[in-house]
Amino acid sequence: MRQFTLPRPLIPRSALGRRIEHEGDGLEVIHLNGIAGDAAEDVTFSTLQYADRLCGRDREYERLVQDLATIPFVFVGTKLDEVVLWKHLQMQRQAHGDRPPRKHSFLIASHLTRARRDLLASVHIHWIQATAAEIAETVLAKL
Repeated sequence: MRQFTLPRPLIPRSALGRRIEHEGDGLEVIHLNGIAGDAAEDVTFSTLQYADRLCGRDREYERLVQDLATIPFVFVGTKLDEVVLWKHLQMQRQAHGDRPPRKHSFLIASHLTRARRDLLASVHIHWIQATAAEIAETVLAKL
């Protein structure tokens, strides 16, 4: 956002911070494990913090899994190996049958293992081999 002029402003949100209602035409960017500026105890970073989140339901990961069924996503800066995400995807599969989300989403990453690519494809998340900067330059060149 600082580097390029975008058609819509990006609105960074921490999933672990105080929930603020979305306003205007900006595009929300949700940081599921916290964001710089959150209190240290409110950021998921360590093994024990992830384990703590596994012990119960996580409303933002539940929301993400529900939204994946109806809204296409673009994931950047992750390999989607968060066990909390896969826990909630598996809970949805158990509740609604073993069917992938209806919408297709995309993951931008410079490298993924074949096993990770196959796992993501099973839930309709397709890998785009690129960096965020390469994608931004390509998209903005077409505007």
